[in-house]
Amino acid sequence: VLAIVFTIGAFTLPDLLIGIAGDKRQQEIGRSLPDILDQITISVEAGLGFDAALGQVASRVDGPLPEELDHTLQDIKVGMSRSQAFDALNRRTDVAELRQFVLAFQQAEKLGVPIAHPFFVSVASDILSIILAIPKSVSTGEPSTRTRIFVGFMSRWT
Repeated sequence: VLAIVFTIGAFTLPDLLIGIAGDKRQQEIGRSLPDILDQITISVEAGLGFDAALGQVASRVDGPLPEELDHTLQDIKVGMSRSQAFDALNRRTDVAELRQFVLAFQQAEKLGVPIAHPFFVSVASDILSIILAIPKSVSTGEPSTRTRIFVGFMSRWT
C-alpha cells in the first residue's frame, strides 16, 4: 500500500509543483505590467521607437515579463510579424492583463494608430487600467468589447 501511495505521489508531485510555479510566474507578470508600461512610456517619450523601448526595458529590468518581451523581440528579429510575435507572447504567458494590452496594441496597429507615438503609449497604459477596472455589469468582460472601447478612444485622440 505504501508503495502505491509513493508511486502516485511521485507522478503527481512534479505536475503540482510546476503548476504552482506557473501560477506564481503569471501573477508576477500581471503585477509588473503597469511598471513595465510606465518604463516603455518613458523610453518612447525620450525618443525611442516602440521596439527599441521594449528592448531597453527587456535589457534593464529583471523578471519574467522583461524576459518574455525579449523573447518577443527575438521572434520579430527572426522574421515573425509583430502580430504573430505578440500572439506567441499571449500563448506563452496566458495573463489576462497582458492579453488585453496585446489585443489593444494589435487593433491599434491594424487601424494605423502610430504605436511609437508617446501619446499612444502613455494613454494606452492609463486607459487599459480603466478598462480592466470596468465591472462585468458594465462590460461583458470579453476582450473584444474592452479592446473596442480602447481602440475607439485611441482613434479619436491621434
